Amino acid sequence: MEIIQIQNADLQLIEVNRCRTFRALLQPLTAQIIWDDIRAHQRKRVIVICNTVSQSQALYKDLEALDFDFELNITLLHSRFLPEHRAAKESDLKEKFAQNWKLHDTGA
Repeated sequence: MEIIQIQNADLQLIEVNRCRTFRALLQPLTAQIIWDDIRAHQRKRVIVICNTVSQSQALYKDLEALDFDFELNITLLHSRFLPEHRAAKESDLKEKFAQNWKLHDTGA
């Protein structure tokens, strides 16, 4: 794990024009709900956090089944991966979520 300290001025710059959407559901979260939300709102980057490894694995499997046209780049990350595999996945996710960061977030 890498710990990064961010100065207040840098944090304020990062947070400008940033949009996060949180959604509470009364029913259990399903792949279909996630899929419909991504498509309805044309979301570019989505993170789904689950309470258990089994829940994350099931959602991953179901999302892949819905994505028969390979529109999404779906990645599964959980605590049961071997440390080297988890580190590689974390690195890949950091890179993917950093792509076009300034272009996307500042409106430039």
